[in-house]
Amino acid sequence: MADEPARKRRPAASRSLLARLETIRDEEDRSQTAALVELMTARGGGGGGDGGGIDGDRIGDVADVLLALEDPRCAPALRSAVLDPKCGADARGAALDVLAALPADDPDHATAVGWATSHDPFVRAMGLQLLDAPDGHLIAAAVADPEAMVRRVATESMGSLVRTPTLVAALRRALRDDDAAVREVACRVALFDEPLECSWDLLRALSDPSVVVRAAAFDALEWFPRISVLLALADARSSSDDPAPAESVLNVLARRIVTAFEGASAGARRRLDRWAGPVAWLLTPAIGRVVRQATEARTAAAGDPAGAEPDAGSDAPPAGRRTPPRVDLDIAARALPDADTPPSVQRELLMRRSWVRTGRRGREILLDCATSPNWALRQMAARPLAATGGVDALGALALDREAVVRRAAFVAVLDRPDDIDPRFLDAAWAALADPFARATAGDHALAVLAAGGGTAAVEEAVLRELSHADDRDGLFLGAIHLARLAGVTRAVPSLLAIVNSPVVASVGPHVAALQSLRSLGHPRTRIDLRQLDGVDHLDVQRELGEWGWHGARWG
Repeated sequence: MADEPARKRRPAASRSLLARLETIRDEEDRSQTAALVELMTARGGGGGGDGGGIDGDRIGDVADVLLALEDPRCAPALRSAVLDPKCGADARGAALDVLAALPADDPDHATAVGWATSHDPFVRAMGLQLLDAPDGHLIAAAVADPEAMVRRVATESMGSLVRTPTLVAALRRALRDDDAAVREVACRVALFDEPLECSWDLLRALSDPSVVVRAAAFDALEWFPRISVLLALADARSSSDDPAPAESVLNVLARRIVTAFEGASAGARRRLDRWAGPVAWLLTPAIGRVVRQATEARTAAAGDPAGAEPDAGSDAPPAGRRTPPRVDLDIAARALPDADTPPSVQRELLMRRSWVRTGRRGREILLDCATSPNWALRQMAARPLAATGGVDALGALALDREAVVRRAAFVAVLDRPDDIDPRFLDAAWAALADPFARATAGDHALAVLAAGGGTAAVEEAVLRELSHADDRDGLFLGAIHLARLAGVTRAVPSLLAIVNSPVVASVGPHVAALQSLRSLGHPRTRIDLRQLDGVDHLDVQRELGEWGWHGARWG
């Protein structure tokens, strides 16, 4: 009988908390996150019952608030809920969604792989969220999982991975999945790194039975105006029984190009002109005329003769832009170490305030952030640490277990390329040797070596990267450009191997490799079209001639 008052109080407290959800979210009240997690994951969640859980709709409401609060302290309790088979299905699914967005350190790799191969579908999905490029075979296999939830999470996981042939095939399978939710997610991640084959699957998705999938396919094609996508759209417009979907996407892209021209500065306008010129024939003649007229009008108004070289300050910030205000150290000292501080306040203090000349006290505050279990705080502290001379702490961030934190440290180091400490060169080599950091921090690690490593280090880094059997980490493009800029003649055999390799995801490395070969004095001038494996909508040879050796992303 002693427990009866407690049982009576619990529903009342739950009702009170549910009634204040909007207030908690609007005020970013992180002090309530533990109670919200307990409420969402209570036994019986998703179906009421004796456990005191809430129904599925309310679980979704609580999950939305937790997503807005971004409190990493929730991670252990949420993982426990996912691992607990007695917890309700709605609650476990909501816990998965919140976990995917939290800036909390992940468990070790062996644990993640063990979860990804569990017999429990919720645990499998949680493990898949933690895998990276080296585990691409597990992610690809999960796209054929019998559970739609697992297939959806596996497809989402591909959004940040450079596509290998196995992953491209898995993504195409997801685009044809029986479950509309999986197809929608596949549409939204399909064009990362421009897998050519996916362009046609997305075009088919424009006529999908599900309106949500059709909208996702339209968004994907609209936001990625790559050369292969434009060519696929043009072919669909001319050869399809129903050209309207492709025509509508092309019209949206054309209008976006016009808007970009109208708002561009002199330097940016020249780059846009180089991009839009080769693909103007894909757009409607009327839009092409508008683009040319907008370019001429803006050039005349700016007094910028056609064909003139960009001036040194064309890409500089506008003259009226103010430097950020100095951070208030008293507020920062109270707010940043406090786990209840809203994420928006943390970002404001660390990223939108100047920490220059904040002295010893500023470095101490930043050091607390740099050692926080919240990787988002560690990531945001990198640039202020560089500004205050916190080299030791920044060096530790360059070796952090989270790849995004390493990348932030390298970016901060590159702000002062003339004064790069040798420890950052060691960290760059370590990032390139780490299979779980390469895809995220590898390009910036190469940049650190190029800025501070000397000729020998640059040559070694280029040769190492280009000697890999494939581009699953997406580092070929950066290494190719580095080979050209540094004049690494020993890279010629590797560049030829790339030019002679089949086009799997993007034609970018092939065009860049040809450009580098030309710069290094090699006579190779063409790509063998037979290696395109039937991707006949990308006439690479003709496009190269029209680009004048400049591609859409490196012109």
